[in-house]
Amino acid sequence: GASGVTLHYQNTWGQTVNFNVSDGAATERSGTASADTPYDPDMSWTTAGFRFVDASNAAIGAQTAGVTSETYYLQPVQSSCATAGAPCAGICADLTKSGPFANGTTTNIDLAYACTDPATCSCSSAPATCVSNSLPTLTVTNNASNYYVQGNSGSVSGYIQVPLKFATAPAGICSGATPCAAAPFTFNFTDVGEITLNARYNVAPGGGGTGTSVGNPLPMTGVSAPFVVKPYDFAIIPCTSATPCLTPPADPGLAGGGDVFIKSGNPFNATITARAFGGTTTPNFGLGTAKGTETVTLTRTLMAPGAGSSGTLTGTGVTTPLYRSSFSYCVASVSDLAWDEVGVITLTATNSTFLGQTLLTAGTSGNVGRFIPDHFDTVVVQSCAAGGFSYAGQPFTVQVTAKNAGGNKTLNYNAAAGFSKAVTLSAWDGTGLIANPGPGNLTPTQPPAIIAASAFTALDPAVALVSTP
Repeated sequence: GASGVTLHYQNTWGQTVNFNVSDGAATERSGTASADTPYDPDMSWTTAGFRFVDASNAAIGAQTAGVTSETYYLQPVQSSCATAGAPCAGICADLTKSGPFANGTTTNIDLAYACTDPATCSCSSAPATCVSNSLPTLTVTNNASNYYVQGNSGSVSGYIQVPLKFATAPAGICSGATPCAAAPFTFNFTDVGEITLNARYNVAPGGGGTGTSVGNPLPMTGVSAPFVVKPYDFAIIPCTSATPCLTPPADPGLAGGGDVFIKSGNPFNATITARAFGGTTTPNFGLGTAKGTETVTLTRTLMAPGAGSSGTLTGTGVTTPLYRSSFSYCVASVSDLAWDEVGVITLTATNSTFLGQTLLTAGTSGNVGRFIPDHFDTVVVQSCAAGGFSYAGQPFTVQVTAKNAGGNKTLNYNAAAGFSKAVTLSAWDGTGLIANPGPGNLTPTQPPAIIAASAFTALDPAVALVSTP
């Protein structure tokens, strides 16, 4: 008859076990059993999983939307050292040296990502950056091949199977001098927010011989630490039409010519869009933690005249906050911006804190201008100062001052800066309703351009003082 029997045992817990055998009289310890080697040994099970680390054992750090990450490693490890931060031994030798995770072996690993902040992620307004379940696209690159990864809002319920090629890992992530295995990969996420990466592999059960198995496949899993993906930049389009602003204004150049954008001090609009690298939108920018306190600030940079006054920019995003919560599907518009000078500027949008982390994102518009004076103030200096009058046909002096909508001088309106223009004087009655009243004429023949652009000098910016002939 048979002198022995082979039993197969599957344990789903990490623990140490000792098996006892008895026929009612003899046991594994009775008689000469103590002479056997090994003698009634314990059996230990250690749970295994995956961890996501870089070559220095650091966890995945902050990323930028649309920008391919640095190289990271999916490493099979004992669960006791599954977190990042220190070298970690690979799991048992049959897996790391000759099994599915050996150097040069390609193994199907289930991969997924999960949005954790905001927990519900969606990009339904940007289908070009979405996968079939209307979640932002995350692609993984391994062995020069790209693969989509299954997205999840909140908890992970769905994976996509990806063939990952394993290789000998960098020495820095292995424990001691023993080589360990890992799958190198890079990834690219098209949206923003806090996410995790998740991996799963079903370990085959122990066998009872060729073509047989005992127990069920056991899932070996791993999840990265949460990490933040920020926007790549902002697009800023100013306009004087209704929002959203869709087309940037024509570049006026920096020499004082070009089309007029708006009068100084008058309100204009701007639309700000958070984007990934390549110009695609990041719909989740206005969602998540601290959306009601984190802001996008707007600033101006004077482009022309080069040595002019930078003036003051006012409006939402400048003097009042523009919160992230104002962004709907990554787009926000403001309609109360105003600049109180003459010339050409650019607008820059900056977000310095995203989801509680200090992460800088900025973007700058093209040239915005020309800004011109809102109006001119004219003061007549009478020839007969004592009486406050001038005789008919007698020359008199006119002082003309370029001003913004707030009634202040526009200091850049001078010939040296290149932004002053010839000014036409015309005669009106005292009410300002009737042009050239009566039979008289302003000499030379009205309407005369009798104040040259050169009359506005840098000595008294925005002011020209001329005498009629």
